[in-house]
Amino acid sequence: MGGAHVFAVVLVLSLLGPPAQAQWAVFDASNFAENVLQAARAMEQINNQIRSLQNEAAMLETMNRNLRSLDSSSLGQMTTALSRINGLMSQADGIAFTLDATDSAFQRQFPSQYGAAMISDQSLAAAKTRWQSAMSAYRQTMLIQSQVNQNVQADTGLARE
Repeated sequence: MGGAHVFAVVLVLSLLGPPAQAQWAVFDASNFAENVLQAARAMEQINNQIRSLQNEAAMLETMNRNLRSLDSSSLGQMTTALSRINGLMSQADGIAFTLDATDSAFQRQFPSQYGAAMISDQSLAAAKTRWQSAMSAYRQTMLIQSQVNQNVQADTGLARE
């Protein structure tokens, strides 16, 4: 019974006494260091974004100056040059400029298997068709590349004016 009295006295005194106060503040150094590192990384990302936006603004300003220096006749010349390229591309014989048409033409000219009943005349005709198509594509590629090269040279002359 004596233990129960002691416990009751301690309980009453603890409830009636002043509130307990901590004497030491708890400081977690590793948590603090991690928070500082995260803040530094966030600051670095923000600085990178600022530099990126500054570079983009400078690029847009340069583009604006370059576009202002072009006169309306330059625009007409560029439009004419692009029209010539478009005309060359539409003249392409046997060359498709859409993905589906190109894939279909390729499958037709270069099948994965030839039939066993294919005779030598058919094989020769298929090879001739492939050769003509390759020659046409090569010629058209060279014509378009030449026109693009001429346009670049002309545009370089416009930029210097």
